[in-house]
Amino acid sequence: MALAQDTEILLLDEPISFLDPAHQLEILYLLEEINRQGKTILMTIHDLNHAAQFSDYILGIKEGDLLLKGTPEEVFTRKHLSELFDIQPEVVLSEKHHKPMILSYDLARD
Repeated sequence: MALAQDTEILLLDEPISFLDPAHQLEILYLLEEINRQGKTILMTIHDLNHAAQFSDYILGIKEGDLLLKGTPEEVFTRKHLSELFDIQPEVVLSEKHHKPMILSYDLARD
């Protein structure tokens, strides 16, 4: 509906939930193209690798508080992701997309 109305800003809540991987990417590439055309897109997404690959700017919210903000390169560090999600992530730079990528993670232990 929002696409048909040609709005300047799209607000999307988990637009790729419950889709298979190919369809997730189709939607994300479509949104990327819409963004290139000058539209602002604000969306919630819980797949960390998709968030890093397709976002220009990330807000990290924990328990209702804004904890982190910045580019994927600024936010997707081992320290920041540990603070935000209580995990110990293995973060590398994707050679294909030149963005941070989470290879694996475990629960953070005190």
